Amino acid sequence: MSSQETRENETRGNLSQRVLALENSSNNRWEAWFGKRPGIVVGILIVTMFTGFWAYHTWHIERIDKKHKEELDRIAKEAESRILWLKEQHKLTASSDKEKCDIKISKIKSSIEEQCKLVRSQ
Repeated sequence: MSSQETRENETRGNLSQRVLALENSSNNRWEAWFGKRPGIVVGILIVTMFTGFWAYHTWHIERIDKKHKEELDRIAKEAESRILWLKEQHKLTASSDKEKCDIKISKIKSSIEEQCKLVRSQ
């Protein structure tokens, strides 16, 4: 068998019409269309891949934004509760300080009144 011979002892380029028709019939419509328009098919594949990537990227960004928003809301609620707690503590300390001052004032007033009575009685 020489190097020029192929199947059924036929040389390259001289395949019988029967074998050529069989090879051509195995091509489906997609292969025929792709064979005529490879640029369009490759372009469609690139656009499809880009669209898929863009959809995934957008979904991923949206998911991250949602997580960030949830975290910010949680932090804001914590901060609000801490601020309210601090306000309550401030009110409590202010009222207790006021009571202490009122007690001191009343003690001072009573001591002044006692001293005034002592001075008047003398």
